[in-house]
Amino acid sequence: MIPIFKQQDLIERNLMFEYVNEIGSDLDGVSRDVYSSFWIEFLRCSSEGEDCRVPALNSRWQADEWMSIGRIMAKGYQDHQISPLQLSKVTPIIIAFGEETVTSADLFNSFLHFVSQTDRDLIQAALKDDLKGEDKDELLDLLERFHAASILQRIT
Repeated sequence: MIPIFKQQDLIERNLMFEYVNEIGSDLDGVSRDVYSSFWIEFLRCSSEGEDCRVPALNSRWQADEWMSIGRIMAKGYQDHQISPLQLSKVTPIIIAFGEETVTSADLFNSFLHFVSQTDRDLIQAALKDDLKGEDKDELLDLLERFHAASILQRIT
């Protein structure tokens, strides 16, 4: 779908999908299945995260491919109200309106759902100044993993 959706005018067209070697016509069911299948595969292979997923950078994909993915998202929603619900809340906001429109609170909340429950608990304990035992070392490891150098400098 990514190569097909590189055509900018697809958003304005009425699209019909069919499966190869399968009898039947597209009365919205096939189209819905195509979009759903795309997002299942995209989230499985091209995104990262725990409770919510974010697109993973891929060296094979450049601006044209990401624009195509944005068109798939827009057309799937426009035609069938299909949206990849597992995507981080901020991802469609960034795609549609730009990074500068995302609030710090929304970004932080999305990050909390991106990391594992264990990491989430650790971050919340640190915010409450309630780190115990080896928790500080685990927090430092977590911050290093996410290249949070400015925060690391403040707490070390």
